[in-house]
Amino acid sequence: MEVVLERLPATLELSAAALLIALTIAIPAGIISAVKRNSVFDHLSMGVVLLGQSVPTFWLGMLMILVFAVVLHALPVSGRGSFAQLVLPSVTLAMWLLALVARLTRSGMLEVLSQDYIRTARAKRAGRGGGDHAARGAQRAGADRDGGGSAGGGLLGGAVVTEAVFAWPGVGTLVLESIFEAGLPGGAGGADHSGRGVRADQPDGGPAVRVPGPAGEDGTAWVGGRAPEH
Repeated sequence: MEVVLERLPATLELSAAALLIALTIAIPAGIISAVKRNSVFDHLSMGVVLLGQSVPTFWLGMLMILVFAVVLHALPVSGRGSFAQLVLPSVTLAMWLLALVARLTRSGMLEVLSQDYIRTARAKRAGRGGGDHAARGAQRAGADRDGGGSAGGGLLGGAVVTEAVFAWPGVGTLVLESIFEAGLPGGAGGADHSGRGVRADQPDGGPAVRVPGPAGEDGTAWVGGRAPEH
């Protein structure tokens, strides 16, 4: 638990930066796309949204490393401690969330703009022609559609991949290290629980699965069956 708490601030820093980038860009872009529906800006922004939700996070991260670190030598590849080291991982993590929020904001704005009270506000020229009312309604509609579930899940899942690509010392990197290195806290426990699951599914004499463990002369434990004969 102490190891997790040590890594938690790094993950929170990365997630907060990604969330700030996504909301700062996505909400205005979604509102403008809805107001200027079928315009050049609308088509370009929705193209970016499509790419943001289609491109895998790990591929985007490697592409940004290639462009900004290898070719341009503008930003560092990995590590934590400076603002420059935060830029690439936070932008990579923000892309999926940015695309999601922009799409939801645009669809919510289009729905609100078709409501009767917006037409009435426009007819009376209230505020900015009803635009301020529509913007507030669009944000509520977008939040109702998502409920925070997709955004939260995307941040958690994307953080693991992003931290692995940029060697960011957060909880996601700890999870991967615990999976591949049994000596770290959580690794042995994860292997033990995985082994129990395999034993529950495999009958005696079934296929043997090799997991790290203290059993055997070579430090290897065979679960779910007998060790293969050499």
